[in-house]
Amino acid sequence: MTRLFQALAAVCLAGILQGCAVWGGIEDERLMDTMASDKAVSLITKNNLMAEKIGDGWDINVYTYYGHVFLVGECPENLRAKMVEIARRDNRVRSVTAHWFEKPAQKVPSGAGDFKVGSNVRFALIGAKDLSSTRVDTETNACRVVLLGVVASEREKQIAIKAAQNVQYVKSVTSYLFESKQGSELGFTPSEETYPGTYTETHKDFPGERSHHEAASGGVPEITPEPVPKTPGHDAGVPPIPDSPLPEGGDIRGRDI
Repeated sequence: MTRLFQALAAVCLAGILQGCAVWGGIEDERLMDTMASDKAVSLITKNNLMAEKIGDGWDINVYTYYGHVFLVGECPENLRAKMVEIARRDNRVRSVTAHWFEKPAQKVPSGAGDFKVGSNVRFALIGAKDLSSTRVDTETNACRVVLLGVVASEREKQIAIKAAQNVQYVKSVTSYLFESKQGSELGFTPSEETYPGTYTETHKDFPGERSHHEAASGGVPEITPEPVPKTPGHDAGVPPIPDSPLPEGGDIRGRDI
């Protein structure tokens, strides 16, 4: 048991010396004390929001990096300014960025629920080469994905964005990712970058948008071959089976923590 504690202490010490922290097995660009402060700010902000008892109709998650607070979720317009005001109460808060999900203009396809799409985004980030996926937090609402967190480089940020874009049913990807050196700068304000999703199922599922086959071919529609005339012996009258790409990932059941 003593050897185990010594090994864990050595891992944590190595993370600090390298300029990042290992927090519960998660690699992060922030130092331990910065992570602890950010976690405390998020918790206090959540408690302050709940304590206000300002009615129903809102669902907000709180994230904090280097004192920069992000409010992500659904909130009635008449309550949004109040939510931001509450988040600014802690004197450790350097900025507050709110990302409100508006009601989608159309229903999402069947099988494209938030949990399934969000799980597939997480799997895509985990499988992305040259990306430490534990640095990236995700939110999913009606096939719209938000990426938050601190990454090591601009390259890592672009890898994460591209991985999320290519997940089936993702309609848009909004990035609030920034490099650790930016977060520690005085006067830094996180910026929003939004990109379209590149993977859709069919025109029927997402009216007005490209199919997956068109997106994969750079927007060039597929050429449908002329039907071959039927000859005696063919099963005339039996309709052909249309192509139907299987969804990536899979229906993972449980709770995404």
